Amino acid sequence: MTDRADKLAVSDTAWQKAVVREAAIRPLIAKTRISRGDVASTCRHLGLKRTRFYELVAKFRKRPVTSSLLDETPGPEKAGLSGEKSSIEESHLVGVGLWSAWIDGRRLVDGGDGFALEQALDDQIGEAQDRQGEASGVGGDA
Repeated sequence: MTDRADKLAVSDTAWQKAVVREAAIRPLIAKTRISRGDVASTCRHLGLKRTRFYELVAKFRKRPVTSSLLDETPGPEKAGLSGEKSSIEESHLVGVGLWSAWIDGRRLVDGGDGFALEQALDDQIGEAQDRQGEASGVGGDA
């Protein structure tokens, strides 16, 4: 598996954007040195920040094909400790749990793998979700 973008899997709009970028960047990388004026005008033309422009130049120098100038697609959303998207309350509980463990100077004996802390936080999150379910009338014992 490669980390290269598949030109057939992108939208026409994204591909056209990469084509425009190539037309602007290809003549610049042929130069020994890119002037500040060229950078500024190209950034304005492409609607890029300078940092992103230099990232694209580096990628294009490494692999001078249009697909190297495609925007990267974001990966899947990260899950919280409960295995689902984290809620604001869950994030808050994790932060409070970590902060209180640090501020109290307590050390959880866990064999060095962090499992006890993760388990304690996961228990707090589960309890909060149970309270939230009871408040909304969902779940509970049958």
